[in-house]
Amino acid sequence: MATFPLASGPEKSFEDVFGLGSYGAVVLGGTFDRLHDGHRHLLKAASEFAKNRIVVGVCAGPMLVKKELPHLIEPVETRMKAVVDYIKTIILFFGSPDLHPEILLDTTPITPYGITNEMAFALYNFDCLHDQGRTHTEQ
Repeated sequence: MATFPLASGPEKSFEDVFGLGSYGAVVLGGTFDRLHDGHRHLLKAASEFAKNRIVVGVCAGPMLVKKELPHLIEPVETRMKAVVDYIKTIILFFGSPDLHPEILLDTTPITPYGITNEMAFALYNFDCLHDQGRTHTEQ
């Protein structure tokens, strides 16, 4: 098990530092174009943090304007299906029957996902932060 030295005390496990399985919902978003290992790691991490819900916003429309070669991005339906299929695989193989995925169409920089601070942990990939700049900081 990995441990992390903390400035003010003994080493703690990854689970202690990051609270795995201790959030009612985890929120994440991205383009998820041609689902690859980076996407899979992000979705797997989300499943480890969440107790009940994974809410995934899949970017579309105006959210793709600044992307490089936006005309080559897969249709949003294809990307949403790939995300939900992978989360179902995580649930099947890692035994998380209480975990419920919600895949949403994300067309605005700040989208209300119906999640409160008390129940959510937000995960962002670097592309998402870079593409949207300050808007994700505001979230």
